[in-house]
Amino acid sequence: MNAFMLKQVVGGLRLRAAAVARTDVRGEYALADLKPGSYKLAVFPADHAPHYTSNFDTTVHGGEATTRDFVLTGSDGVSVHGRILDRETGEPIASARVELSANRRQCCTSGDDGGFRISGVSPALGRGGLRIWAEGYRARAVRFAITPGCDVEQDVELSKSLVVSGQVQDAAGKPIANAFVATEVSYLKPPYLAFAMRTDGAGRYTLRNAVHGETFTMYATADGFTTSGSAPFTVRREAPEGAPTLVLRVGGQVTGRVLREDGTPVERGSLELYDSIAGEKRYGWRSQTVKSLRLTKAGEFRFTGVPPGRYTFDYEESGLKRRLHARTITVTDGGVVTVDLRVISGGRITG
Repeated sequence: MNAFMLKQVVGGLRLRAAAVARTDVRGEYALADLKPGSYKLAVFPADHAPHYTSNFDTTVHGGEATTRDFVLTGSDGVSVHGRILDRETGEPIASARVELSANRRQCCTSGDDGGFRISGVSPALGRGGLRIWAEGYRARAVRFAITPGCDVEQDVELSKSLVVSGQVQDAAGKPIANAFVATEVSYLKPPYLAFAMRTDGAGRYTLRNAVHGETFTMYATADGFTTSGSAPFTVRREAPEGAPTLVLRVGGQVTGRVLREDGTPVERGSLELYDSIAGEKRYGWRSQTVKSLRLTKAGEFRFTGVPPGRYTFDYEESGLKRRLHARTITVTDGGVVTVDLRVISGGRITG
């Protein structure tokens, strides 16, 4: 018994699933309620064996039934084999778990010589992938091409994983607990967050599964503090305590209310505080340029951990930007700025 999946061709390039069916005991199938258009029909065997190479084109015309019979040539699939090796020493890694990405049930464990073999991999996939785990090493995923009738040899090198730690402190050297710490991998453009963690009661953060020679930039933030960043640092096996100490400054606070021109508070909406000198707005968890929040029912707001600088406001209500009477404020370290903002009323059109 086989599963049939029909995918519609969209824009000549993209595919989207259109219908799924299974054959009955007589090998018959039916895919109904199809819109006119071009389709690709893929056939997948039940229980993952045996495997068939199948990717058939067909066209459906409006108001007409399309009949398409298939003769499938059976195959036991191909095997993927190779060795799991230590990237630095070239030594084999025993007891590594190797899984086929498309089907986690197709898996094995590497032997004492690091060798592994997964059989019965469907050549219909065209491309395949492996996921590999081993104790003391960073997990890795690899991709490979599949050619019908040809086994795949794929050696995989794993890097030893390291645990490095550092601390988040305030300007007086006091540790900050429950600070949020994240890393960016600096060699990718644009950089992306690789790890995220919280500090413990002693203000320490632990970066697990790092690799010797890998370069990161660390960022930290905590309630009531400004965001702190570090210069790029490189993980070293000989310096597990070598992650940078991140120092957070006590930022300023901006509080107040948003009022209508008649003095009544605005009961809903969101308010943005942004750097009036930077001009362009930059969003993100570590952005120093824009902070945003929802107003309380009394129209009140409170921004904390605001870095020193000059700021202005944007107000949005029901998805629409509303103008405020121009107001620019100056924030200092540890200072509190209290300000009431008034919304400019717009005209009305009636009829």
